[in-house]
Amino acid sequence: MKYLNFAIVFLLFTVMVCGNAFAQKKQHGDYSVAAYIWPSCHDDPLGHKMLWGEGEGEWEVIKKGNPRFEGHYQPRQPLWGYELDNNPKTVEKWIDVATDHGVNVFVYDWYWYEGGPYLESALNDGFLKAKNNGKMQFYIMYANHDVKYNYWNYHRYGDKEDILWNAKIDWKNWKIIVERVIRQYFKQPNYYKINGEPLFSVFSVEKLMESFGGSAEETRKALDYFREEVKKAGFPGLHIQWNQGGGSLMSDERAATFKKQVATMGFNSVAMYNMGGMNEDYLAYGANSIKIREQMDAILDVPVFPCVSIGWDDTPRFPQKGIHEVVHYNNTPQTFATLLYKAKLYADKHPEQPKLITINAWNEWVEGSYLLPDMLNGFGYLEAVKSVITDKKYDRYDTEVADNRLVPSLDTETVSEMIDDRLARSVEQYKLMAESFMQQPDRLPRSYENNKLVTSNSAWWCSGFMPGVLWYLYEDSKDPALLDYAKNYTARIAKEQYNKGTHDLGFMLYCSFGNGYRLTGDKSFREIMLNGANSLISRFNKKIGCIKSWNTTAKWQFPVIIDNMMNLEFLMWAAETSKDKKYSDICLSHADITIKNHFRPDYSSYHVVSYDTISGKPEKKNTAQGYSDASAWARGQAWGLYGYTMMYRLTKKTAYLTQAKGIANYIINHPNLPADGIPYWDFNAPDIPDAKRDASAGAIICSALIELSGYVDKNLKTKYLSMAEKQLRSLSSGDYFAFEGNNGNFILKHSVGSLPGKSEVDVPLTYADYYYIEAMLRYKALKK
Repeated sequence: MKYLNFAIVFLLFTVMVCGNAFAQKKQHGDYSVAAYIWPSCHDDPLGHKMLWGEGEGEWEVIKKGNPRFEGHYQPRQPLWGYELDNNPKTVEKWIDVATDHGVNVFVYDWYWYEGGPYLESALNDGFLKAKNNGKMQFYIMYANHDVKYNYWNYHRYGDKEDILWNAKIDWKNWKIIVERVIRQYFKQPNYYKINGEPLFSVFSVEKLMESFGGSAEETRKALDYFREEVKKAGFPGLHIQWNQGGGSLMSDERAATFKKQVATMGFNSVAMYNMGGMNEDYLAYGANSIKIREQMDAILDVPVFPCVSIGWDDTPRFPQKGIHEVVHYNNTPQTFATLLYKAKLYADKHPEQPKLITINAWNEWVEGSYLLPDMLNGFGYLEAVKSVITDKKYDRYDTEVADNRLVPSLDTETVSEMIDDRLARSVEQYKLMAESFMQQPDRLPRSYENNKLVTSNSAWWCSGFMPGVLWYLYEDSKDPALLDYAKNYTARIAKEQYNKGTHDLGFMLYCSFGNGYRLTGDKSFREIMLNGANSLISRFNKKIGCIKSWNTTAKWQFPVIIDNMMNLEFLMWAAETSKDKKYSDICLSHADITIKNHFRPDYSSYHVVSYDTISGKPEKKNTAQGYSDASAWARGQAWGLYGYTMMYRLTKKTAYLTQAKGIANYIINHPNLPADGIPYWDFNAPDIPDAKRDASAGAIICSALIELSGYVDKNLKTKYLSMAEKQLRSLSSGDYFAFEGNNGNFILKHSVGSLPGKSEVDVPLTYADYYYIEAMLRYKALKK
C-alpha cells in the first residue's frame, strides 16, 4: 500500500510538472492566444430564478435582438445554433475548432454572488468534462462587478437600475474563493501558468479594494494571503493580473495613481478585457486601443498584455441604444486581423514577457463580440486568427490604413513613398473589384451602401470611372491582369457611343476608352469615341452657346450644370484627333458662357443655370445637389476648378487660367475648408463642423491643383502644391483610405453624391477613386 501511495503521488507530481512544462513551452515559444468566454448560455439555478426563466440562459435575450438602423445585423445568429455552453459535446467542438485556428487558451469569466458561485457550470460541466480539454489551456478571470437588475435582462426589469447583485465580499468569502479556485482549477494540468505560477485575473480592482476597506495596503494583504495558499498547494507562486476591462487614455495624475496601485498591491501584469477607446468606427476604436496600450506600457514596470476585440453591439440588452453606440463601421474579419497583427507585433517587441494575446471574445453574442462562426461571417474571424497567428500571412498589413488610425508611418513617409504604397494597395483593391463582377457582364460598380454593393448598367453617368481606374493603375503598374480587366470593363460601355440622351459622355467614354486609346492605340477605341463626341455635340444649342445638361423638366427649360465643364476635354480631344474645328468651337463657346453666367464675383459657382430657349439668356440660377441656390456646393467648385485648368492646358487662353486661379484661391482660402483639406459637402452647409465630408470633391480639387501648379508663378505653385500634398495625405490616411477587401472594394470612403436627394450620402464612389488615383499619378509625374 505504501508503494501504491508513493506511485500515486509521483504520478500526480509528474502530471503537474509536465503540465507546467507544456504551459511554458506554449507561452514562451508560439503565441498564447486567449479568448474570453462569457459562460451565460445554460440554465444556471440563480440565473433561472432572477434573470432567464426559459431554461437556456442568456440566449433568451440574444434572440430578442432587433435591427436599430439600416444594415444592422440583429439578431445575431450562430452558425451552429443555440448550443448550451455547459454541454461537454458543445465544448469539445469549440476546442477542436479553436485549436485548429490558433486559439489555444480559454479565459472563463468566473462569478461569486450571494455567497456562492454563479454560472460555474459552463467551466465545471462543459469545459472540464470535455474529452479533449487537454488540447486547450484555460484560466479564470474573477468577474467581480456589480449587476443591476436590468443589466442582463432589460426585457424583464425595464428601467429598474438598482443593484441586483453586489460583488463586494468579506474575508470569509475571500478565503472560500481562494480555496475553491486552487482546488477546482489551479490543480488542473492544463491550467495556464506563467513561470509555473497559475494566472488569476481580476476584472474590477476597484471592487476588490472596496471589499477590503478601499485600501491598497489592505487589498495587498488579501492578495498575499492568496499567494501563500497557492504556495502551500505546491506551486512556486501566483501570477495576479490587473484586468482593465476597457478604459481610455489617462491623465498624468491618473497614470501616476495607476502605477502606484499596481506596485502597492503587487500585481504581476496588466491586461484588458476589451479594447479601450470605444468608437463606432472599428479602425478608430483599434487606434485608440493601441494608444492606450502604449501609454500603459510606458508607465508600468510589469508586463502589459495586448487585447483585441471583435467589435461591440450590446443592443439586445439595451433597446434604447442606436447607431452611434455600437461598433458598426469597418467592423470586419479583415480589420480585426489587422489589429491582431498589431498585437502580435507588440508581443514580438516584448521578448522578456510571455507572448500572451487576449481576444474579446469567444462567445459574447449579446455584445456582438465573438469568434464563433455565425450566419454573416461564417468562420471569417477564426480564419483571421489562423492567418495572423498560425499562417503568418498578415505581414503586409504592418502599415495598413493611415494617420490617426493604424499607420503611424504616415507622418514619416514622404509623399512619394506614400503614393507608391497607396497605388500598390489600390491595385490589389481594384483587382478584387474587377474579379467580383466578371460573371455579371452588364454590370458596373456604383457605390457601397449599408454593407451592400450598388451597381449600375452602362447608361449610368459614372460607368466610365471604374474602367478608368483600371487603366490608370495599369499605366503605373504594368500589371497584365489589370490590362485584361480594363479592356473587359471598357467594352461594357461601348454602346453608349450612340447615347444622345446624356451630357455625361465625357465621363463615360473619355475616362474609359480615352485612357485605353492613350495607352494602347487601339483604333477601334478612336472610332467609338468619335461617335460619342458626335452624340454629345447634338446637345449643343447655338442660340444659348452651351451643351444641354439634363433633359427639359418642368423646373428648367435648358439646364446647364457646372459639371458639364468636365466633358469638354473629350470634345477637345475629338477636335485634335479629327482636325475638325466644330468640336473645339463648341468647347470654347460653352466655357466662355459658363464663366459669364455660372460664377459669382468671389469665383464661387452656381450648380445649375437654366437658359430661356427663345432669348438664350439665363432664366434661373439654382442648385440641385448643394445646400441652397446661393451656397457653394463643394463638388461643383471642384468641377469648375478642374474644368478651367484643363481648358487652359488645351487652349492657353488667359481667361481660363485667371478663372482657374480665382476658383483655387476661393477654395483654399475659404474659412469653412477643414484643416485636412477635404471639404464638407457644401462650403455653406448649416451643420458645419458636423456636416458630411466629400472625399470626391477633395480628390478632384487635389488633382486639379497639381496640374494648375504647373501653370503659375513660384509662389502660387508652392501654395497649390502644399494644399494638394495635404489633401493627398488626408485621402491616404485611414480616415478616407480603405484597405484590401473592405469598403466594397472601393478605395476611398466618405463621399457624398446628393445629400438633398438623400442619395449616396457618406459612401464610396467610383469617381472619388478615379480622381484620387489621377492625383497620385500627376504628382508622381510632376516629381519626375
